Amino acid sequence: MWTYLHSAARDWLSFWQQVPALWFAFAALLGCSAAFYGHPILLFPVVLAAIPLIYLNLTDRRTYTYLAALAGALACAAYFYCSAHYQLPELPSAGIYAKARLSFQSVSEEQGTLGKTWLYQGQMSTLSAPARITNAPFRLRLPLSASRSRPLANQAYVTDVKVRPGGGHFYALSQQKGIEWEPIPSTWSFAEWRYGCKKAVGHYIESHISNPRSASFLTGLATGMFSDRQIKAMLGRFGLQHVMAISGFHFAIVAAMLSLPLGCFLPARHAAIVLALLLTLYFVFLGYSASITRAWLMAMVALGGRLLGKAAFGLNALGCAMLALILLDPPIVTTLAFQLSFLATAAILLLYQPTNYALQALWGKRCLSRVVTMTRLEQHGYLMLSFFRQAFALCLAVHLVVVPVVLIVFHKFPLMSLLYNLFFPFLVSISMFLLLVASVIQVACPPIANLIHDANSHYTQMILNLVFNAPPALNVVLYSAAPPPWLVVPYLCCLGVAGIWARQHMAAKAQLKEDFAFL
Repeated sequence: MWTYLHSAARDWLSFWQQVPALWFAFAALLGCSAAFYGHPILLFPVVLAAIPLIYLNLTDRRTYTYLAALAGALACAAYFYCSAHYQLPELPSAGIYAKARLSFQSVSEEQGTLGKTWLYQGQMSTLSAPARITNAPFRLRLPLSASRSRPLANQAYVTDVKVRPGGGHFYALSQQKGIEWEPIPSTWSFAEWRYGCKKAVGHYIESHISNPRSASFLTGLATGMFSDRQIKAMLGRFGLQHVMAISGFHFAIVAAMLSLPLGCFLPARHAAIVLALLLTLYFVFLGYSASITRAWLMAMVALGGRLLGKAAFGLNALGCAMLALILLDPPIVTTLAFQLSFLATAAILLLYQPTNYALQALWGKRCLSRVVTMTRLEQHGYLMLSFFRQAFALCLAVHLVVVPVVLIVFHKFPLMSLLYNLFFPFLVSISMFLLLVASVIQVACPPIANLIHDANSHYTQMILNLVFNAPPALNVVLYSAAPPPWLVVPYLCCLGVAGIWARQHMAAKAQLKEDFAFL
């Protein structure tokens, strides 16, 4: 028993030595979360991380103590920095009036219950108010009729607003008519330029995609601006909201599309540099958000590793992205987008392989020598079952992590999400691929591009009908009270530990198999 525990502790140390960026990112996350939430259950990960010290030998214990001390120092620094620089007080539901400094990160048009409105998002600090607020995220809606007098989101402003709780750590702002906006000199923002570029892309798609619903959906996929509330509601019906959030899913498709022509005309090193520049331009076009920034940072780490001739470890890239986001914008740890984006990515990287391995008991993996002896029909059936197993393993790994967080926020979970997530994201990737192909060849060969756009219009309408025309009997929803934090945090931590142990166990098993094969 002692030997087994000692081996497990060494595996734990070996894992964190492979992914130091993730270790330090997790420490910074704990420090920021303690500052913003202050819940005692956040001590559970600390206790869990200290357990291996009991079972390590003297040499490994020194290494682990040094690693833990650095992480602890970072967590303390993050806690005191957030406590001092970010004040997010609870406000009365009626709100307060204040003069505030507003800096914009994005501006868009949104269809609300009372019609279309301008939606501004960014950070605010109150200059005079009953409650002092510093560096807090906000949302501000202005009527679309105020287009002529609306503030351009290319700089920061000082103005009078009413501040109300907006859910989580966001604040909802409103403003009376006739209030002046005072520009702050020497400030700037890409938000207005980005909005203009996205509108131009939207006009291009609408002029080439004949079906209005398909055009609206594809515009949202390309720009991240989903203005059709019905599409949002229907995708939410089956737990497909993540399709609307531009993330690694979209970046992977764009990177694959760009890599193919670049690899044909440029050396590998130059192709990686050009690809990094193009993905950075795409990131600037899309704008700042947790999922977009995470995907871009992970892509940059992977391309940086390619330039240095080293393979990028996915979990280390995730840690680099998390650490960079936390350092640049600590309050982002309180947003649902940040939490779901990093939890889902960590679930894929940690739990997919163990889950896929476990499902092989139902759909066994066949060796190549066995597959070649099958009939053509059997081979196609085996490939389809293998694809289904991998898709189900991916879906199951993500849902094991995400469902508790979804229940905390929404108190419900659509069970058909388990089915629709097996195939719908893949179908959507084909729509996006066709849109990119047609857009690229539009200048060189417009007739062929228009044919692809027409085919994509009908295809996108068809896959949207799978959601819009689904019978009401499929609306099977699990309703639940919000799970308490003292249950969710230990559950996620233990799930992470199980994923780490399974990865290390599978790696050791693969190495042993390779050694015996060599002998």
